[in-house]
Amino acid sequence: MHSFHYLDRRLHCEEVDLARVAEEAGTPVYVYSAGTIQDHYRRLDAALGRLAPEICYAVTANSNRSVLRIRAGWGPGFRTCPVGGLFPGLAPAG
Repeated sequence: MHSFHYLDRRLHCEEVDLARVAEEAGTPVYVYSAGTIQDHYRRLDAALGRLAPEICYAVTANSNRSVLRIRAGWGPGFRTCPVGGLFPGLAPAG
């Protein structure tokens, strides 16, 4: 499941009108859904649950600090190569 849907023919992320986001922030703009990220992590964890894996997020896939902060709150590990990729996950967001 994901949190992107149309409401009155306008694309929304969760309950936010993305046309309004584009007007206010300009384009291009990247929009992430914390709910979708969390849902996908939980589904993967549930599917692999009996194996008790350590699910690591690849920082090189997306080093956006907000995304990393969302993931860090659940306790999954981070995988990074080279070691410099770890710093965005450790730095406080300003």
